[in-house]
Amino acid sequence: MTYLLDTSTCVGILRGRAPKARARLDQLGKNECAICSIVLLELRAGALKSQNPIRETAKVDEFLREMNSFQFDDECANLASEIRGNLEKRGVPIGPFDLLIAGIARRHGSIVVTRNIGEFSRVPNLHVEDWELEP
Repeated sequence: MTYLLDTSTCVGILRGRAPKARARLDQLGKNECAICSIVLLELRAGALKSQNPIRETAKVDEFLREMNSFQFDDECANLASEIRGNLEKRGVPIGPFDLLIAGIARRHGSIVVTRNIGEFSRVPNLHVEDWELEP
């Protein structure tokens, strides 16, 4: 099973604020982990609006080098729409980017690795972990 790193986990690792997540990533290796096009968007946008966009973009590029990346495709869109409908009916919607990430995770049978357990745990049958809380 692949671990799909969300933006909060990636940012924690990049900023040196997630030592357990960094250790777990190093232990597993980048071939067992992935990001997705939504996380790429968020990481690049963050780098570009930083005080030093060239340096921060280079850090993002180096971090993502050799990491798998899942694209948001029509199957992901169908799954995300089902998730959205379910959550809205229950009155517990999640943010739009998290919704897209959840659709991608479902499509690829991935475990979402996030610091935002509260948001992703609302999605039924989505496996979620926070590596900073892991022993």
